[in-house]
Formats: sequence, C-alpha cells, structure tokens
Amino acid sequence: MSWFCGKPSGRNILCKHWVRISRSWNNYTENMSKCEQELSMRNNTIIPTEVYIKTLSRSSANRLNTVKQPNITCTDYNTTRLWYKWKPSGYFYKGTWILRHCKGISDVDETCLSNRHIYFWGDSTLIQWYHYLLSTLTFECKILLNDRHAWRQTKVCYCHRYNITLTWMPHNIPISPFHVENLRHFFSNTIRETVSNAGVSEVMLIVHLYSHILMYSLKFFTFHIVEIKKCVENIFKRFTNVRVFIKLPHTFQRMDTENWMIKQPDFIGYIYTDIIHKVFKGLYKKVIVLDNRDATISIRNFELHPSARIVKAMVNQLFSYVCNRSSRPEVRAIR
Repeated sequence: MSWFCGKPSGRNILCKHWVRISRSWNNYTENMSKCEQELSMRNNTIIPTEVYIKTLSRSSANRLNTVKQPNITCTDYNTTRLWYKWKPSGYFYKGTWILRHCKGISDVDETCLSNRHIYFWGDSTLIQWYHYLLSTLTFECKILLNDRHAWRQTKVCYCHRYNITLTWMPHNIPISPFHVENLRHFFSNTIRETVSNAGVSEVMLIVHLYSHILMYSLKFFTFHIVEIKKCVENIFKRFTNVRVFIKLPHTFQRMDTENWMIKQPDFIGYIYTDIIHKVFKGLYKKVIVLDNRDATISIRNFELHPSARIVKAMVNQLFSYVCNRSSRPEVRAIR
C-alpha cells in the first residue's frame, strides 16, 4: 500500500507496532479554500414538485405506446456491451425492476445458487445483498462465521443440501470514518489470497469499492482499482471456473450516523465510474459490470443504503446473468 500522508521515520517499525487506524469527518473542511467553502455552503437547486410533460406518439396521439421487451435472456446476452451502455438499463413496473437489454429474473432460488461459492468483497452495501439472499432462501443455510459486534468481519453461510456457500468479506483500508484495530486482517484480506474454487462447479466474485474511500484522493481510489484489476487477472490465471462482477457506484446523496450527516451531489459517482471503466479496459470480455445507478435514480434514492426494493432489483440483476430460467437444469440435493 502506498503512503498518501506521512510515513513513520523509525527504522525498526514492524506490522505489529501499527495497532490502530482511524479517520473522522471532524475538521474535514479545515483546509478548504475560500472558494470551496462558498460552493459547499450553497443550497441545492430546488426542482418543482409537480412537472407537467405532454407526450405525443410519433404516429398518433391516441395510439398506445409500449416498451418493447427484449427477446434474449441475460445469460445469452453479450455482457461486453454493458461497458459501453449509455441508455437507461431498465425501469420499475409494478415494483419490479425490468431490464431493457435482456430478459432478467424476478427471484433467486436454489436453481441459481446450487453448487456455487459466491464471494461478496466490499462494504456494507454488499452486506445488504448477502442478507437479502439469506432472507429469501427457502432452505436452511448454516451460519459458519458471523460476528455481530464487529460488522467488518468476514461472514460465511453454507448450505450442504445444495452445496452453496455465501461469503462476505470487507475490502481493505481505508474504511473511514471507523476506528479499526487488528490491521493485519485488512492487509491480508485480499481477493487474490481468499478466493478458492474447491468443491464447486463455479465461483462468483462480486467486487465493490466506493463509499469508504470518498474522503480520500481520487489517486488513492485509482490505485486501489488498479490493484483490484491485478488481483482479478491473477484469479483468471489460477481458475477457469470464476465469474467476476464489478458493482459500480449507485446514486445517493446522504450518509447518516449517530453523530453526523454528510450530503453530496449524486454526480460524484460518475467520476468514480469513469475511473473503473478506464482501468478495466482489456477485461471487458471477462468481467461483467453491474450498473445500479438507473435503479436508484428512478425512485430518487437518497440514502447510502438503499431500500429493500432496490436491493432486490440489484441482486436480481446480478443473477440474471447467471440463471437461465428458460432452460432450467435439474437440481439434485446432496443427501
């Protein structure tokens, strides 16, 4: 890890001597210029609550227009095209997220998950995905590892009957604004060293890095994304049955804790998304990108942690590229 602040000058400093890392929002704006402070104090532009838009069909004002449904399943879709997508990826209809470029799924069951090890490597927004799957499963999934008192500890769930393992792992530092002890855990908890394909037919790795790094330089974020890319390349060299997904930043404007609240414009996510696109060039054919921004924009999401409806849409989008409901294979339970 590169040093972006100050490196200790002691010659004999070892890993065991570094016992804690912390960062706070307190005095975060202390070094802002006068112009930056003035801009930060401006209120958001208020958009009228009611906007009237009159739309007419190209052929006739009385003719009903419908959205054409895709005729290709997401498992057959060329996912490389997702990296070049510029139109909205979908829309909500009666509470369900509908993809515009391929036929997605509306639920996840043992058919989708059977004989797979699924890794979620990231922050608490991926914990939401992990818990959503646990809450929707109709079969028992035994919790092998879970520390409720420390959310940044690896969580593992295993279902023997269908040979399914779900693992959530925290990403490496920075993890602002939290105080962290046991730093070795975060330095050693890299994707490359953790992912294993033992005993399963397929491994899924979902990667996400965004909210905890917003307090730091964009160069720092770029450095991490470059390292993640190297890890992914090494994983592809080691395993042939691994599918990798990158979750892009979703739209949110507010982060709340007990002591503070920070507001930010939602366009910041576009900057980080652009960095991910540029760094991952060369892996577009191997890595599937998950753009959840449209789902959060469509219902005007404000919170860092989206509602259950959005989480469901995100998880279903992920497994739409894995589960082919049109030709379901037979799922045999392990006795």
